[in-house]
Amino acid sequence: MSGHYPVVGAWMIGDEAAGLSIREDHQLITRNSSQFVPHRID
Repeated sequence: MSGHYPVVGAWMIGDEAAGLSIREDHQLITRNSSQFVPHRID
């Protein structure tokens, strides 16, 4: 199989969104060396 497998994560503080992350890899299971892009929500 080829392509990227993304995993989207959300950070919450109480009941409000605080951040979002996207981690992706060529393998189905992401690893420490997977690409990681955090996004801060103001």
